Amino acid sequence: MSCYTCTGCTATKDMNLCFDDVTFGAFPNGTVNLTFVSTVDSSVSTAVGTASGGSLTITNENLPAFVHGVAYKVTSDVQWTLDSTVQDCVTIRFVLRKDKDGAIVTGTNETVEVCS
Repeated sequence: MSCYTCTGCTATKDMNLCFDDVTFGAFPNGTVNLTFVSTVDSSVSTAVGTASGGSLTITNENLPAFVHGVAYKVTSDVQWTLDSTVQDCVTIRFVLRKDKDGAIVTGTNETVEVCS
């Protein structure tokens, strides 16, 4: 497990870059705007999703293209709870995962988890 902690935000566990969707945590039901700021070049990307049942899951097609190994500072326009704590921002890093035979793992369902 790896944690990227240089943004002043809550560190999260690395996630697989080749995902089908990502669950970001607990949000009030309704529209959520997420902002992703690259820690490498400060470029900004956004995504819009709809929280339902108290959580927000966004499919790969509706998220920005992430770069392998780059961490992103992520903020939301609505209150976000992760691991029972309200978050101002979190750091998320996506990496290529490989199986035991060295093939890249694809099609995963990722969940943002606080790094311990």
